[in-house]
Amino acid sequence: MDDEQSSDESVDDASLDYEPTVFTGVDSVFITAGPAGPGIKRFVDELSLRWPRMLVIIGDHEGMPLDDVEGGVRAWPTTRHLLPETHGSVYLLRDEEMNAFTDDNAYALDEHGEGPVYVIYSPLSAADDLRVTIDETRRTDCSCGRHEDELSYTAVVVPVGLSTITVVTADDEDPFDQEVFARLVAALNASGRG
Repeated sequence: MDDEQSSDESVDDASLDYEPTVFTGVDSVFITAGPAGPGIKRFVDELSLRWPRMLVIIGDHEGMPLDDVEGGVRAWPTTRHLLPETHGSVYLLRDEEMNAFTDDNAYALDEHGEGPVYVIYSPLSAADDLRVTIDETRRTDCSCGRHEDELSYTAVVVPVGLSTITVVTADDEDPFDQEVFARLVAALNASGRG
């Protein structure tokens, strides 16, 4: 027994010291008026112009695929009609090459500086406690001169008729991800105007 203990103690501790890789993306949250589905569909249509061989997995708001294809991965044009209007999810991949890349690298950016995009959306309810922090600069002119005050305050939003959209990407400050966010906002604005 003493021999076993001594052999265990002789194991190089450095060979056992490692940190497992955790594959996660960065969540960015958007709030929009009305059902999010039409804006999400417009967003994916726009992104498909950049990614003409785009693959998607369309799911419910818990991420469960809505179709029976193995893994749920299909071309966007053939699944476009499945995207739910009010709550759902869609996982976006540029092509089969990115699909294979994500098997080992999850949300990391590939050699093209692009990564998968996962969008989850659902309506907010009146029971949701939604608070936002507003930072603003107030300028006032008076007889004693001009004044600027930096203000920060919390506002309570009554969420009736609003939807929340969570976008998971590799890095919310990367140029590709910033483009994704800009396209999403433009699509939501365009869909809100009809």
